[in-house]
Amino acid sequence: MDKSIRLKGISRIDSKHTHGWFVRIYMRNREVHSKLFSDRKYGGKEEALKLAIDYRDSYTVPEEKRPINKDIRYRTKQPKNNKTGVVGVCKTFERANGGKGKKIPCFGVSWVPVPGRPRNKKFCISRYNSEEEAFQAAVRFRKEKEAEIDQQEKQTRKRRNRKQKSQKKQEQRALAAFRKTLQEEQARKKEQEALAARQEELQAKQEALQKEIALLAAQQQALQAEQEALTGIPKISPNRQYPKNRSRPGRNVSTRY
Repeated sequence: MDKSIRLKGISRIDSKHTHGWFVRIYMRNREVHSKLFSDRKYGGKEEALKLAIDYRDSYTVPEEKRPINKDIRYRTKQPKNNKTGVVGVCKTFERANGGKGKKIPCFGVSWVPVPGRPRNKKFCISRYNSEEEAFQAAVRFRKEKEAEIDQQEKQTRKRRNRKQKSQKKQEQRALAAFRKTLQEEQARKKEQEALAARQEELQAKQEALQKEIALLAAQQQALQAEQEALTGIPKISPNRQYPKNRSRPGRNVSTRY
C-alpha cells in the first residue's frame, strides 16, 4: 500500500512532552474530529500507529456531516489574485542553479491530471522571442490539458453511467425474482389454507355423521325397549342356542302321556 494512502489523515507528533500519532477526520463545514494515540499509552510507536489506522478506518462519519467531494480537476472561475486573465496560468519566476541563482521570469500552468494530485509546468520567457509568445504557449498548453481532462471526465461519466445502468438492471432482475418467489409462496400458502379448511370441513361432516349414527342407534334401542315393554316378551335372537330338553320360549309344546 502507498504510504501516503496508508497514513492519510494521520500525522506524527514528536514534541518535548508529546510523542504519538494524531488522527484527523475531516467533515463538512470545516469540522474536524481528532484523536491522539500516544506511544507511551498504547505500547510503543508501531502499536500506536496500528491503532490509529484502525481507528481512522472504523470511524463512521454521519451522512449529513460528510464532506462534499466535487472532484475538481481544474478551475473555471478566475481567482482574485490572477493577473494574466486566464484561469490556471499565472506569472511567476524560478531560480537558476537549483534554486540558489537569480530569478528567471516565467508563466506557470497548473492542472490536476488525477484527482488529488495537482501538477504544474513553467514556461520561461527567456526561451521565447517575447513575453507574449511565452504567455500564448502557456495558454495553449493549459487548453490542451483542459481538453484532455474533459475527455477523461466524459469517458468516466460514460463508464459510471454504464455501471449504474447495469446495477439498476441487476436490481430490477433481483426484485422481479423476489416478487415472483413471494407470489409463489403466497399462492402456496393460500392453497395450504384452502386444503386445511377443506379437511376441517370434512372432519366436521364426519363428526356430524357419527353423531347422527349414534342418535339413530339410541333411537333404535329405545324403540326396541318400548316394544319389549308392550309385548312383555323379550326379543329372541335367531342365533341363540337352546338345550335339547328345553323348548324355545313362547312356543306351545304338547305334553305326551
